[in-house]
Amino acid sequence: MSSAQTLKEIAPFLDPHLLLFTLQKTSTPQQTGELQNQIKGKLLIGQKDNAKKLEDQAKAEASKLLDVLAGPDFQ
Repeated sequence: MSSAQTLKEIAPFLDPHLLLFTLQKTSTPQQTGELQNQIKGKLLIGQKDNAKKLEDQAKAEASKLLDVLAGPDFQ
């Protein structure tokens, strides 16, 4: 079985980040460039503005949790 055929069979079971990484390492952009762009569009890597917003929200939520854990009830 060729590596391309194997990749086609396991692709539905891979995390999109892992699939993108695998495509980048095992093929040329000419062969899979469109597919890579579609995957990037669904991931935060393709949405830099949204990624920054989500990162800031996550930091705010994490700081709330850290404040609770650092409070007097847990020391």
